[in-house]
Amino acid sequence: MILEERITFLTEDAAEEFTEWLSDNDCKSEVRKYSDFSLNMLARGTVDDIINWCDDMTEEDEEQWEDFSVLHEFNEDYKEALSILIAGKKPGDLLYTHEDFEISTVKLIASVCPDLELPDDVELPGYSSETLEDEIFSEVPLSIIHTNLEEECYVKESERGFILFTDKEPGEMITETDVTSFELPDLKNYPGISYVSAFIADESFEVSFRMPAYLAIEANELGKILIELGLDEEDVMDIADNFRLKRSILTYVLGTVEKYGELDVDDLRKNIEKLWRESGVKTDSSTKIAITAGLMKSLTQELKHDGILTGEGDMVTFSPSWMERLSTKL
Repeated sequence: MILEERITFLTEDAAEEFTEWLSDNDCKSEVRKYSDFSLNMLARGTVDDIINWCDDMTEEDEEQWEDFSVLHEFNEDYKEALSILIAGKKPGDLLYTHEDFEISTVKLIASVCPDLELPDDVELPGYSSETLEDEIFSEVPLSIIHTNLEEECYVKESERGFILFTDKEPGEMITETDVTSFELPDLKNYPGISYVSAFIADESFEVSFRMPAYLAIEANELGKILIELGLDEEDVMDIADNFRLKRSILTYVLGTVEKYGELDVDDLRKNIEKLWRESGVKTDSSTKIAITAGLMKSLTQELKHDGILTGEGDMVTFSPSWMERLSTKL
């Protein structure tokens, strides 16, 4: 459909907030959830086994030595972060609070989504311990460490946060590292390591909406709310420009039908192109729009389906039910 917008959000909360905004502007919408599954390959073993394996592969694998070097460095950093985190702790001691985990998650999201900015009046609180301010946690965020510790049952949740639930040393802890992009070498000399297949689900939420949004909402307002909800700025500009163009064409369509009362689709098309040129002259800009006969026919058919226009064949006029509403919307 021409007069329909489909906008994709990565979180259900953002999609719901947008539908509420549309509802506040008297616009109906639909939300569809999509799940995309991908197969990832992980290397599983103790932290020390993974580090030693990567170290050996940097010397043995001539084609992938650089990739293994990067993997080696990350796991060395992971071990260092673990060592700092549990230093002086024994099973049952608090490692980090719920707030620490939430702060780390927000910082991680902000680092991978540079267009997502906190409001000026919002300032993240500091961590509960100076330990978590160590530079190593900018390389290996607490939220990533937590995911692995929780999956392997090395931490246990309490009222205050997460307590240590193992007496293993950092190098003895089990970890999994992504090797999906690697040509996987034989592990016969590394009995402590195994390959594990993991299905990763990526969810997205598509919000679709149509009339009367093009009459009830300004393109700038649409762009503003989408930016607030975390969409990429360039994507939002494209969405807003597309919406603005459709809104302008629709305004010309309704204005022309109101002026002439009844006319055929081709005359409607010619009048819109003429009005577009004249609007450019008034603003000292050179603008031109070319609307194909097929596009205009599809557009008027949609408006007939929506109960805005009526008419036999190629003739169009306002439906009686739209007359009063049009006068309040334009």
